[in-house]
Amino acid sequence: MTLSVQGLKNPSQRRAILAFCRKAGRAIPALKGEYAFVFMSDAAIRGYNRRFLKQDRATDVIAFPSDEGGDILISLETAKRQARRRGYKAVQELALYALHGMLHLAGYDDRGKTARARMFAAQKRIFRRVAPRLAPPDHLPTSPRPI
Repeated sequence: MTLSVQGLKNPSQRRAILAFCRKAGRAIPALKGEYAFVFMSDAAIRGYNRRFLKQDRATDVIAFPSDEGGDILISLETAKRQARRRGYKAVQELALYALHGMLHLAGYDDRGKTARARMFAAQKRIFRRVAPRLAPPDHLPTSPRPI
């Protein structure tokens, strides 16, 4: 699996996200190919959301599959705002959005209660396995469990 990161200017966040995505990608067997993580403003992601998904609003993450992998668009502004509101670091929210997009490209869906629960359980499991310190607090296990 080949990864690229665009639009994330903070060097420490860039390194952390790239390392996390490499590890997470190995934990998702369905992911093969090339994946681009493109970080952008709310205005930019709103444009993609309006054009391709017919929703005229900003969103956190949009995943576009391709025959060779896919592109994952992530709103930096939404991540910063949500992390501040929830009381943790923006890089944790960015990792969550990156993982969420990767799972979408692996065939996971978050529409419907059962599908959403399955996807969120996968997110928690992957964070626990590959980067528990990067996990948002609500993605940590409530009791210690051996890995």
